[in-house]
Formats: sequence, structure tokens, C-alpha cells
Amino acid sequence: MSIIIRRATPADIEAIGRLVIDVWRETYRGILSDYVLATQTVPVGERSIRYVGLDSDGSGRAALVAERAGTIVGFAAGGPATDGSLGTEAEIAPPYVARRLQFRGIGGRLMGALAHALIASGHKSAGLWIPRDNVAAVAFARALGGTVAGTRSTCAGETMLEEVAVIWPDLAELTVWHAEPAALSRGARGSGLAAPDIVAADALTRCRMDG
Repeated sequence: MSIIIRRATPADIEAIGRLVIDVWRETYRGILSDYVLATQTVPVGERSIRYVGLDSDGSGRAALVAERAGTIVGFAAGGPATDGSLGTEAEIAPPYVARRLQFRGIGGRLMGALAHALIASGHKSAGLWIPRDNVAAVAFARALGGTVAGTRSTCAGETMLEEVAVIWPDLAELTVWHAEPAALSRGARGSGLAAPDIVAADALTRCRMDG
């Protein structure tokens, strides 16, 4: 069944939140404590969905989803770098793909499409931070042409994490993984306007309670 890559809209927020939480828990089980996995889901989701619906407001942000048979199975987002620690113009949030569909090229297509969107917003370089212990994610970013550019220590709950910076000094090199920027249509799900914070928080809270 085909995968459609399109821009995320506020109508997608709840589905994105559930995907992010589910994949995050599965990925970091054994890396983070059970307590952190049980209690930090809403902050993780909020960091991801903050980009949704803001791609047309001149902020330079973009959020994309991968959709299969009407179900969101992947998510990627990025925008202006927040603190300069990556040394790039744009910062990419960790991408998420449903576990059952990983290693099928969806993540690469999302990242390539996101690169097109960020370039269209005026960014020439981008990078992201990945926990060092998430070996598969680091390998994935490097396989897409990313370069390891440094490390930092950060805190997730009571757990200290060492993170690796992977960057693309020339963002155009990442676009080869998705050759058709014209495919990034909005579809018919929503207007693309930013969702109120209360809607996003409510959706993520329901995801946590249901999970």
C-alpha cells in the first residue's frame, strides 16, 4: 500500500501525539527508566507537535506526516535552530515512524521532504540531537548523509543522556531522499492554521491516559 507524504495540519495533532508517544516508549525502553517512560510522554509530544500548522506563518517551521490508508504512520518536523548549539540554521526534531513500518524507506522520504520544506523557508543547513544510546537512530541519520558534529549531556527525568549532534551543512544533500517537493500538498484535512495550545495539550493528555 502506498505512502503519502504531506504537510501536517491541526486535525492531525491527536494522531501525531499518539504515534510519537508509542514510538518514543518503544524506542527508549531500556535506555530511560520506566518512571520516565510513564511520566514524560506529554512533554515529548508537545515538543513534536509545536511545529504543526505553523509552516505558513513566516516562522520558517515545517511539519510533515507520512500517511498510509488514512492512518498517520510517520512524522517529521523542523524549524529555526533554537540555541545555536548545532551550528546550523535549522534544527530538526527527532522523526518518528511506526515500528511495524520501520526500515522501509519512510523515514528517509520524510527527512528528504522536510529538507525541501526547510529550504523553501530559507534554511541552508540543519541538524538534530540524538541520544547516543539510540544507535539505530544515529546510524539512520548518518546513512542519510549526516555528519557527527559533537556531543552534549542533557537530562530526561532523573536520567542523564549523552546526545550526538548530526548535521547537514548543505541541506540540499538531504533532499535526494524525496525527489518531489510538489508532493507536499496539504490534502483536505485542515487549513494549516496553528492549533490552540489547549487543544494540543488536551489531545496529548488523552494519549497518555489511554496508553
